[in-house]
Amino acid sequence: MRYLKIAWISVCILLLVVTIYLFDGSSNSDVDSLLIWAMLALTFPIGFGCALLFSGITHVLYSCFSITLTNTYLTLLLIWVVYFGAGYIQWFKIIPYLTKKWGRGKT
Repeated sequence: MRYLKIAWISVCILLLVVTIYLFDGSSNSDVDSLLIWAMLALTFPIGFGCALLFSGITHVLYSCFSITLTNTYLTLLLIWVVYFGAGYIQWFKIIPYLTKKWGRGKT
């Protein structure tokens, strides 16, 4: 499990570095799609909850306040932190807890 954790964290950090490197600084850059889709795959299934969270926030900001979010280094980092945090809690806190809990019940 330790090596899996190191590999997962390394891939997530590498993805952030590649995304930051590929970001050209323009507000209409599509590099956020790379970040979101890759993090969605790495954090499956809880990543869908993160996607719904971001969709809801952007919808409310646009509908109520006419604010559109543009790509910046800060928004890319925020997206990564939310997905990373959710995935880390899912894979390395909740799943081990549930497997131990279910393992004890069978013996």
